[in-house]
Amino acid sequence: MTDSGNANRAVSPVAPETRCWAWRWGARLLIGGLFLGALLVGVRYEDAVVRAIQDLIPPPPPQGQVLYWTSPHDPSVRSDRPGKDPMGMDLVPVSAGQERRVPVTIAPQLEEQDYTSVPVTEGPLARTIQTISTVTYAEPLIHDITLKVDAWLEKLAVDYQGQPVKKGDLLVEVYAPQLVASQQELISSLESLSRAVPSTRADAEENVQLARQRLRYWDVSPDQIEAIERTRQVRKRIAFRSPTTGIVLTRRAVEGKYVAAGEMLYRLADLSRVWVYAYAYPDQIHCVYLGQKASLTVPDLPGRTFAGKVVYIYPYLEPTTRAVKVRLEFTNPDLLLKPDMFTNVALEPHRMGNGLSLPRQAVLDTGMRELVYVVTSTRTFQPREIRTGMELDGNRLEVLTGLRAGERVVLTPAFLLDSESRLRLINSKFLPVPPVMKMSAPEQKLPGMKGHRHHHPD
Repeated sequence: MTDSGNANRAVSPVAPETRCWAWRWGARLLIGGLFLGALLVGVRYEDAVVRAIQDLIPPPPPQGQVLYWTSPHDPSVRSDRPGKDPMGMDLVPVSAGQERRVPVTIAPQLEEQDYTSVPVTEGPLARTIQTISTVTYAEPLIHDITLKVDAWLEKLAVDYQGQPVKKGDLLVEVYAPQLVASQQELISSLESLSRAVPSTRADAEENVQLARQRLRYWDVSPDQIEAIERTRQVRKRIAFRSPTTGIVLTRRAVEGKYVAAGEMLYRLADLSRVWVYAYAYPDQIHCVYLGQKASLTVPDLPGRTFAGKVVYIYPYLEPTTRAVKVRLEFTNPDLLLKPDMFTNVALEPHRMGNGLSLPRQAVLDTGMRELVYVVTSTRTFQPREIRTGMELDGNRLEVLTGLRAGERVVLTPAFLLDSESRLRLINSKFLPVPPVMKMSAPEQKLPGMKGHRHHHPD
């Protein structure tokens, strides 16, 4: 019984708590051994570790040393000596610690369907001035109707404003004491002439001529003078007729009214010719000259075009519009052009010889310079500063310098710029990054390392 009990105790399993404790201590011993081994290896190969770290970390240049000179407004402009940038501004030095990291950029390559390019063309340069204008009366065709004697208006034939009047139409009949006296003088002279003897006949004929002349000076018509001579009777009322054709702009004549000599009765305007005022800005005035042909259209009269010409260019600027006033004259046979009507006027194109031109949309105007993006053979863009001249027909600009005939430029680039800062950003992406000057670096040490010399590759 005793041996059997001892055998059973010898083969009994180990408790779980004992096995966990053994594994925990074994792992600790293994980790400690590995750490100690790594520490020993690091001390043994310290030189190799130092050299590897020094090769990976470039040394900084000494503080205060000038690396290069750059433009204050365009960091892509760099130089190894002081000077001026393309804008004429002084270059500023960039010292160690002040430089800004410029990313490496690649000129963008686009497919042809991603942009539109147009060629710079050489050909005739012409400019047509078109403007909105207003019709008005031709001043030489405005007439004031007056009397040369004091009179009473006894009968009116034209009695409302706007009434059309033709030359020779009756306007008014008046009673004037001076006209009555002149008629009596004419009749008396005629009677004296009929009774004159040869010795007094010449004086009598002269008196008749003087009486007739007086009536003519007071605008009594020849037929009325002839009727007075024929009937030998004085007329109380003398008729006055219109000296011109036109419409009544102003009527001050009232039946029964007494008017003094020189007082206006009617104002008539002939609309067979009208004036049109156009305005040319200072940069357009060189394209306007006397006698220049012009065409006029009215939106309310489709298909009708009126021909005219420039008759006067005013020698001063209008204070409100800051433009030069130009007067044109047009014939108006059907009286379709009415005063104060808005019209469209186009002057004959002013031709200025041959030259280079390109569409206006292709030019980026920053206010200080004008840029275009030239398409290269590798479908990249080259920004180029140009100088433009006059505006031309077809929304084009004259090119003075910077481009050659046949070069292609981007018409409507997707990178349209709205400020000079964005322009510099685009240029920094399109232009290659200038090389940075190589500077020799002194020895550098890492903290905690021994005096190992750093070998920087060339």
